[in-house]
Amino acid sequence: MVTWRVRGGRLARHPAETLLLLDDAIAERAERYRQRYGEVPRYKAGLHTGEVVTAEVGTIKKDLVHTGDAVNVAARVEGQCHALGARLLASEAALRLAPLPDGVEAEEVGAVELRGRAGAVRLFRLPPLSAPHTTATAPRDPSRRPTH
Repeated sequence: MVTWRVRGGRLARHPAETLLLLDDAIAERAERYRQRYGEVPRYKAGLHTGEVVTAEVGTIKKDLVHTGDAVNVAARVEGQCHALGARLLASEAALRLAPLPDGVEAEEVGAVELRGRAGAVRLFRLPPLSAPHTTATAPRDPSRRPTH
């Protein structure tokens, strides 16, 4: 799970850019992964926005725990990836956080009823993130970490 601190309802860069950076890093190391593990890592992701409560729990082994409606909705959105044939789905609210990186366009897949949620949530599929892409601000350097 990755979270961003949103102030004023907007971010300077869209969270999808982090996944673009992750895709770049995986692609760069693909052959190494194949040789060492027999496959290249794959993932699915669901993006949503809202308030998250974060707490540190435990005494000997401490963990950070994130909870709240936004966490539950993001997990349910990610759970729709297989059914909708997507690696990355974003709620309509998540798309409003910031402009998408250049070359990345959202495709509406419709309103979906999510377990534990009253009312449908409009979901959007983002293209395979391994496709060629550019960012609006500067060329991505795989060693650079996102600054959200």
